Amino acid sequence: MLVRGSARASPHLPSTPFVVAELMTNPAKHVSRVRGAMPSLDHGRRLAFAAACAERLLPLYNRFSQQANWGDAAALRRAVSQVWHAADGGAVDSDAIADLMRQCEAAAPETEDFRQPLTSAALSAATAADLDVGTPPWCGD
Repeated sequence: MLVRGSARASPHLPSTPFVVAELMTNPAKHVSRVRGAMPSLDHGRRLAFAAACAERLLPLYNRFSQQANWGDAAALRRAVSQVWHAADGGAVDSDAIADLMRQCEAAAPETEDFRQPLTSAALSAATAADLDVGTPPWCGD
């Protein structure tokens, strides 16, 4: 069973303080290291990694949604929760996934339509949730 935040995703990734320092000083190297570690992870752990990344963006979407009085934070939460469920080996309904993908796409703000500083972050959150839920276990990689 995968538990959110319970363990490092891969023995190939360094400890958290090193990761933060590397990310701040050399983001390209960090991205390269993460991409290099992904093939060593099974599909469930890759889904968990994607869900964890989306989790980090959800609070930004929530703030944007409150400021703009627009959006569907609950849809993104449901999508990310479904990814966690699939990462843990749970059954996934393809019709439900298709519906969640439509909801995430509808919840993505158009950057030209909003002036809030968190608009781009909200778009990233909606995109992350949509991509995560659109990569269910039956898709393989």
